Amino acid sequence: MNARTAIPVAYVEKLQQVLNGTGDYLTNMYGNVESRVRHFQDIENFPTITVTPGPETREDMPSNFTLCRLEVAVRVYVKNQDDAQGELEQIIGDLEKFFDKNLDMAYNLITSSGQETHKTISNTILSITTDEGLLQPQGIGEILLSVEYEKRRDY
Repeated sequence: MNARTAIPVAYVEKLQQVLNGTGDYLTNMYGNVESRVRHFQDIENFPTITVTPGPETREDMPSNFTLCRLEVAVRVYVKNQDDAQGELEQIIGDLEKFFDKNLDMAYNLITSSGQETHKTISNTILSITTDEGLLQPQGIGEILLSVEYEKRRDY
């Protein structure tokens, strides 16, 4: 597993653990957090969060490493007859708090020499968008996240 796949998977695993309606987070996702693209019509359990990799930029640095910036799309799908936008905003608020607390997320790479654990350097929320109530009683929101990590260059 490479970093482009491993980083979203690490976010999914941690979100499944902490978004249980207790502690610092109001939202209970009931384990509905996935690392794959989903279409609204295919979602059966609401709310659902998907975390998927997007474009990546790289910058070669001295000392034999590359600084990578991976865009990660975090999509939130809700269905609520009473207040879809309210539920969506609550989940987005919990996600903002989560990303603020998890700047250096541990992730596992599978290499030819076995499994290695690495950490991201940081993350930055680039944008937050919602459907603004257009899909009521459903709702969709997206957080676009830029995640920085280091990649060793092997010659």
